[in-house]
Amino acid sequence: VTFFDGATKLGSATLSGGTATFATSSLAFGSRSLTAVYGGNGIDLGSTSSVFTQTVDTAATVTLTSLAQTYSKSPKTATATTTPNGLTVSFTYNGSGTAPTAAGSYTVVGTVTTAGYLGSATGTLVISPFTLNVTATGVTKIYDGTTAATVTFNDNRFSGDVFTVSGTSTFASANVGTAVAINVTGISLSGAAAGNYTSNATAPASANITVRSLTVTATGVNKIYDKTNAATVTLADNRVSGDVFTENYSTATFVSVNVANNIVVSVTSISISGGVSSNYTLSATTAATTANITQRTLHVTPTGVNKTYDQTTTATVTLSDDKVSTDTITDAYTSAAFTQSGAGTAITVNVTGISIGGASVANYTDRKSTR
Repeated sequence: VTFFDGATKLGSATLSGGTATFATSSLAFGSRSLTAVYGGNGIDLGSTSSVFTQTVDTAATVTLTSLAQTYSKSPKTATATTTPNGLTVSFTYNGSGTAPTAAGSYTVVGTVTTAGYLGSATGTLVISPFTLNVTATGVTKIYDGTTAATVTFNDNRFSGDVFTVSGTSTFASANVGTAVAINVTGISLSGAAAGNYTSNATAPASANITVRSLTVTATGVNKIYDKTNAATVTLADNRVSGDVFTENYSTATFVSVNVANNIVVSVTSISISGGVSSNYTLSATTAATTANITQRTLHVTPTGVNKTYDQTTTATVTLSDDKVSTDTITDAYTSAAFTQSGAGTAITVNVTGISIGGASVANYTDRKSTR
């Protein structure tokens, strides 16, 4: 059997089992009209086959390009050059005809689709994460004795992408100040679109630490009556635990000088100093409390009066005491008696029924009625 491309003889093949097979690589590019002619064998007549049309494609070379790109929330497509130049190439990405958007690695196959040409190439498209610029803005806080800070994060993500930025923020100082530096470290991303980004791990920030309002309370100290309104108090406050500074006051004054319970005490000119006091401001420089003024023990002292022997033990004494100066106190007694009626020196005199009275008596107590 002889094979022809049109009128051009290609070659011959021997029949085997009624079939002749001929292979060639010399067909020209394009549409070819092939026939097979059987010359007969003396028994069987010769014959010519019908025309078989075969399209012969030309081999093309495909070189993939644009395989390294950066995420931008838009589809990333590979490109290609061909030999011969200008052929049309179609692409698949991990077997799909849809170009990918997310960061990652994708197997790309570029196949020539121009009629009459045959060629393809395989490569890897890498979409790198977008470099995100994360900035931090410090949030002003009231002094709390710690360096804990709060910041808000901002970034240049593509519109619509959803993920969370987190990190650790710490003031450089715990004390009150303006534009105190904040160290923001360990910045990380999480959430749906986080894998499409990479970010800076640290960021600078600053914020103010403002003074803390300090409430000072006073507790009155009971005192013994002394006819003055001078008072003593102890001060307490709501400072941050562990903070050290001193509280002072100028005056503490009872509203009454007389003996009573729960007398109002007014405290003025409260101040703080030393230590970390500059981190605080007083909510008030005055305070009020109460305390008791208790009775003063009055000591009454009798002084015996000498007399001329009269055969009796009757005696006379004069009384004195340790009352507060200018107080009105009257000392009295019911009887005074010598321990003997005979003459003598420094004879003991027993005084009984000692009592006190007068305008100021309520401020005193005298438990002894004999001397």
